[in-house]
Amino acid sequence: RSQPRFTVDRADRCPDASAGCVLYLTNRSACCPLPMSLMTMIPVESLPPGLQIATLSGPMIIGFLVNACLFGTLTVQLYLYYEAFPQDRLFNKCLAYSIYILEFVQTVLVMHDAFATFGPGFGDVQAITDIHFEWFSIPVLSGLVAFVGQTFYAYHIYTFTTRRAFPVLIVAISLTSSIAGFVVGAFGFEAGSLTLLNNRRTYIFTGVWCGGAALSDTLIATCMTYYLLQSDTGFRRTHALISKLIRLTIETGSVTALVAITTLVLFFALPGTMFEGCFALLIPKVYANMIFVVLNSRLRIVGGRATYTSSADMVSFPSIVWRDEVASDGRSHPTIGRPVVSITREAFSDRNFTDDRLEMKTVGESRSNVDCV
Repeated sequence: RSQPRFTVDRADRCPDASAGCVLYLTNRSACCPLPMSLMTMIPVESLPPGLQIATLSGPMIIGFLVNACLFGTLTVQLYLYYEAFPQDRLFNKCLAYSIYILEFVQTVLVMHDAFATFGPGFGDVQAITDIHFEWFSIPVLSGLVAFVGQTFYAYHIYTFTTRRAFPVLIVAISLTSSIAGFVVGAFGFEAGSLTLLNNRRTYIFTGVWCGGAALSDTLIATCMTYYLLQSDTGFRRTHALISKLIRLTIETGSVTALVAITTLVLFFALPGTMFEGCFALLIPKVYANMIFVVLNSRLRIVGGRATYTSSADMVSFPSIVWRDEVASDGRSHPTIGRPVVSITREAFSDRNFTDDRLEMKTVGESRSNVDCV
């Protein structure tokens, strides 16, 4: 069979075949036959010194994929919030839906960059090093979402203590970090290429951006844990609630701080790579998911593993209900059942939010359960 024909300018063999470079192809109108084994070869330009394709494209692929997965998780959390809290405060609703809209915009921009890099630009070094919309989707949106989330935590610290010192400090650090992220985004937009960001001013503002975010998260976790411990009354039910909130605060603060610190360390330790970009792509999604974790932490699954019940919190009394039973003759006869109705009340209050739940469980002689919340 005849060999496939490609439109090329010239086919020059690389002087050093061991370097992995066998053939360079450029476009003109001349046609010459090429073997099938060369169909996968891609024209590449010379990389700047110290840069490798694997350390640029590999972390970007992982970052794009994990970012999309976290957006799926965020969508599930939004659905749970929509179903569980239809009467939630307007502030919480605005917070949840605005965060989701920002993350939707970020996901669209990230997917655009992924397609531009590995679609039409596959094998093109310039497409890999171009910033595309990453100047906005990473530092700008990261700073914005982080500021919203950290301000949300600072407000709740204020409602616990009515003291302004620590909340104001957290907001100030978060605002400084966010502004630094905006400046880094402006640097990226101005440069247009990742190879032009290895300079001192980028290092300084990136350090302030990621370092400030990590410091703010650490202060939030520390303050929330301290004030929650001070609020523990010693009662079993209150202690269980306080322990849950402390665990939630430490877990969410640790995750966000860890991602920010990892991004900062990789940026300084491995310049000229995209390892830090892999984690930077995840910063907005991590903060958004942590906000929804806090909002959905009020969700209680009746009969779930984390459900706490105590005989001291329950009032039980017998009642009489009518039910129909089908006899052997096929007729329905009313009979008397003696179910047990158990009523439990819970009240969670942080001076601006009260969630009263009334749970009624009816247990008949046939052991069928009906739960109404």
